[in-house]
Amino acid sequence: MPLYSVTEAAHHIDVPVSTFRTWTHGYERPSHDRRPVVGEGIVTTLPRDAGVSVPFVGLAEAHALAAIRRSGVPLQRIRPALQSAREALLWKLDGLSEYDIRRPLTSTGTNLLGLIKHVASVELGYFGVTFGRLFDEPLPWLVDDAESNADMWATADESREQIVGLYQRAWAHSDATIDTLALDAIGYVPHWPSDRSEVTLHRILVHVIAETHRHAGHADIVRELIDGAAGLREDRQHGAGRPGMVGELSEAAGARCAGSRTALSLPCSRLRKRRSRLTSGVNGRT
Repeated sequence: MPLYSVTEAAHHIDVPVSTFRTWTHGYERPSHDRRPVVGEGIVTTLPRDAGVSVPFVGLAEAHALAAIRRSGVPLQRIRPALQSAREALLWKLDGLSEYDIRRPLTSTGTNLLGLIKHVASVELGYFGVTFGRLFDEPLPWLVDDAESNADMWATADESREQIVGLYQRAWAHSDATIDTLALDAIGYVPHWPSDRSEVTLHRILVHVIAETHRHAGHADIVRELIDGAAGLREDRQHGAGRPGMVGELSEAAGARCAGSRTALSLPCSRLRKRRSRLTSGVNGRT
């Protein structure tokens, strides 16, 4: 798992180190009545001897925060950032067969309908269980004796309509939590380490926005592998790369490989074979 120092993470997303440190460590500022105003950290960190490390999920959360900050949208109005990711995920199902929305396209089994099922479960956990606002429908794939990663794929008995409907009901449940509670409302994430399981609604909003957009990116790649469709939503699609683009990129990778002596590089003979397969497959379609 990649870990970053606060300084490294700040440079990665191009924000001041002082800003990033506020996101990780929180702040304490004086007020007019001399009582300090205290804010908790809102980005995931891991403890280490010299301070904290920022894992990849924390970097993703900070990236979402930075994007919101640059857009000028107050953090109290960040629900549209969550809703856009929700809608992008659902659009990835449009026009596909029952088989295509279910079939795995990576070695870890990533599939479109499974991503929807997983993110629905994520919202019901973070905006429900965390704040004592339990969902009133059974989720058998989340019980203690359920099969590992059962929330990442749909069974033959679970229809597209059931999973999509569950996700939309999860939205409503989450939005009710967001509408009802203040941003500084305290909750507890039962599966997080005890030293950081106490959270605010603000913290959870940032976390879920980052996680949902991350899975929307997964869905974007899976959908492109199925039929080439790519983009944020139907009216903002972007087409396939220009003819020969994969071949050009493979050539560039090969040229770099030929001059590389690092232990992590594939032997160039293997890369050339892989490049040949890619270019013959892709350029043969165009």
